[in-house]
Amino acid sequence: MKPENKVWYRPEWIAFLLSCILLAGSSCQQVNEKRESNQVVVNKHLQEGYERSTNYSRMYDRFVIEAGKERNRNIADLFAALARSEGIRATNHAKLLLARGIQPAIPQAAVVAVGNVRQMLKMAMSSENIQYYDLYPTALKAALAEKDTAAIAEFQASDQLDERHRELINEAINQLERNPKAVYSICDRCGYIFTSGQKTECPICQKFKALYGKV
Repeated sequence: MKPENKVWYRPEWIAFLLSCILLAGSSCQQVNEKRESNQVVVNKHLQEGYERSTNYSRMYDRFVIEAGKERNRNIADLFAALARSEGIRATNHAKLLLARGIQPAIPQAAVVAVGNVRQMLKMAMSSENIQYYDLYPTALKAALAEKDTAAIAEFQASDQLDERHRELINEAINQLERNPKAVYSICDRCGYIFTSGQKTECPICQKFKALYGKV
């Protein structure tokens, strides 16, 4: 007697099982592609932050020269502090990109329009607002969606940094006529800017102020 046909020998069942396997593989591939896409978005935000910080540092260096021409040493010192702070942020972004095997693309120097001290301070505020209200909130949202802890910490620190920059620039605009003297200290780990009399620990990275460099 011939053996009875087993169910799993039937061609239609074999075809069904193969289709299920192929569908499962396709779904896994789509999930992996989505995760890769999300990570690419986060890295693009890091690159954009690196480019902006690099160009902002260059811009503030130019403002230092122009403020010096107006013999406004106090505002020149503020621009010097901002330039150094942005440079540290750019370095931190670059380090994180390099740790991910990505070579940061160095941006071409942007054309910087300069004016008098008040106009340069307003340009500085406008530049910082782009980062504070647009770039880093968007970047942080992408990093949170990806659960990218390193990028989350980097973008949160940048948000605090921009808040501090805006505070100092706003004070300078409001007190421009009196032009008070300030001594600036820069945290060389995160770029936070201190003025004399502030607490001794960095609010972003908790580094002690005694280890900071002065402008």
